[in-house]
This record gives sequence, C-alpha cells and structure tokens, in this order.
Amino acid sequence: VAAYTNTSIWFMMIWFAVGYVCLIAAYWIFELVTPGLKVSEHLQKGNTAIGILLCFVFLGTSFAVSSLIV
Repeated sequence: VAAYTNTSIWFMMIWFAVGYVCLIAAYWIFELVTPGLKVSEHLQKGNTAIGILLCFVFLGTSFAVSSLIV
C-alpha cells in the first residue's frame, strides 16, 4: 500500500518503520493480554495453534496499518 500511494522513497521508509513498530507492539500487547500463556515458549515447542493465532493477530494489525497509509 505504501508503494502504491506514495511517490517518495522516504515516505515509504517511514511507513515501513511505522508498520514494523506496530507489529512489534501487537506482539507485546498479545503477550500482555494472555498472561498465563508464554507465546515464545509455545512456539518453540511447536504449538501450531498459537502460531496460527499470532499469524491472524499480525494480519489484522497489518490490515489496520495499511488502511491508515495516505
């Protein structure tokens, strides 16, 4: 979306940084919302359900950030 809506490479880099920070924040918020669940430990054990759930959290966050790009 950033490449389609912006003509400057600088704006694309800024939006990339904003998206990256939002995805990291989404992971931290997901960790805070699920206090009895250590996501990183379950991913290391191979729990695919947690991986799929985290994938959908990232996809939702990505769609939300991409809709904000002007």
